[in-house]
Amino acid sequence: MIPDAVKNLNRKTTTDQKPKVSYKSEQISFDDLAMMNKISEPLPTKLPEKVDKVESESNPQVEKSTKQLLGTPIFEDPEHLKSWDERMKQEKQVKVIADEENSDRENNTSDFPDLRYIGQIHGTYLVAESPDGFYLVDQHAAQERVNYEYYRKEIGKVSNDQQRLLVPIVLDYPNSESILIREKKDILESIGLYLEDFGQNSFVVNTHPTWFVAGQEESTIREMVDYVLNDSKISVAAFREKNAIMMSCKRAIKANHHLDEVQAISLLKNLTKAENPYNCPHGRPVLVEFSNKDLEKMFKRIQDPHDTRESE
Repeated sequence: MIPDAVKNLNRKTTTDQKPKVSYKSEQISFDDLAMMNKISEPLPTKLPEKVDKVESESNPQVEKSTKQLLGTPIFEDPEHLKSWDERMKQEKQVKVIADEENSDRENNTSDFPDLRYIGQIHGTYLVAESPDGFYLVDQHAAQERVNYEYYRKEIGKVSNDQQRLLVPIVLDYPNSESILIREKKDILESIGLYLEDFGQNSFVVNTHPTWFVAGQEESTIREMVDYVLNDSKISVAAFREKNAIMMSCKRAIKANHHLDEVQAISLLKNLTKAENPYNCPHGRPVLVEFSNKDLEKMFKRIQDPHDTRESE
């Protein structure tokens, strides 16, 4: 009994003991107390109106991005910014024309080559290349062809569109010529040129077709009248043809006229749409082809069979 009682007593004392927990005392500073008080304060109901710059002054990249987002100009110099805008505008125009050119090439079923503009020679000839070689294009003849097909359609239209002259044009002719002009008035009126009597041997012009070249109205009218005087039997169709050729030449660019890239690409693009892009209205060639084989012969990369026969 006594040993068992002692054993049970020891067991009870071990279960009644609680585990010891060690507490580490830490000192709290005045700064910590201030921070705790600050956290316990209620949050403001409104945000401050102005926010101080924090990183923009120390980080130039952040400041630059902020300016771009706010829409402020990147370049401080207005002239520099203007030149940059003009350059980007021209590059965009070239890209648009190039995209249209590629679209036209896909839809083009004619035998006219796909020309890619390279440059200009002496302000007179355009240099272009194709997969089969390169071409020299007479810019005056090319624009003559484009203009001719435009004016041939415009002159052939029956339209009442007229441009009124600020100062009427008075034309004086000898008696014999004035009689012939009166007889051929219907031919002149077929293209929209109306001559009104202004005395015995004079005529006055108050309006002209809208497709006349500005500043060349009088010379154009006189040339049209000369066609009638030089050929009294001229038909309406022949008269329209002559005027289409005359107008196409007046509106075409001349030699020693330098074109920028946009103008040159546009001219070549319009040429590919022409019904006959190979000749101007006067019959002169528009372009000359140099094939890859011709170039190889010129630089002696291949042997010309005629030369081998002569050497034998």
